Amino acid sequence: MASVWGCDQVSIHESNGTYLSSVQDIGRVCPPGNETSFCVDGTVLPSKLSTTSKGSERVIEIRDMDVTIEREQYEVGSTGLLVREAGDEVYDPPIGIIKIPMHAGDSWTWKGSLISPAKPIPAEAKITTEDAQVPYQGKSVHAVLTTVDLRIFLETPRSRTMRFWVTKEFGIIKREFGTSIRQPKE
Repeated sequence: MASVWGCDQVSIHESNGTYLSSVQDIGRVCPPGNETSFCVDGTVLPSKLSTTSKGSERVIEIRDMDVTIEREQYEVGSTGLLVREAGDEVYDPPIGIIKIPMHAGDSWTWKGSLISPAKPIPAEAKITTEDAQVPYQGKSVHAVLTTVDLRIFLETPRSRTMRFWVTKEFGIIKREFGTSIRQPKE
């Protein structure tokens, strides 16, 4: 079975969850349109999406009045979908959030670094996947929910959770980085 760059497979098991066999099964990476609901610490901020694609790189910027509020950078390839940048954090190597092939219900680990201006900071993550539903335009659509439980090894280790809802039709339709949430505008 192929592995995702930057991931060590630790538990792959037979699952009845959604099966993803090729990169086409994850469809687009960037959600359609530019309308979004962006919420930080419970406050909804006026914003629009700006998306760019270049080679295997996909960038989503959350913007207000031509100012980037937050940036997401992904890589897509034959082994899956990886997150390189989430908010103010850059991961080296990128963290696999969807791998090909996989079933919803699979899990794996990642070891790498959080890139900071001073020096790389060691980090590791446990990545889990499951079938989920996410609201979109007044209905519920099927998604694969990937949860990344990240540990950053500073002097006092820190933990945080990132979640990504990925649909074939709409890409990464929703994501949560701690208290920062991007989802479709209703």
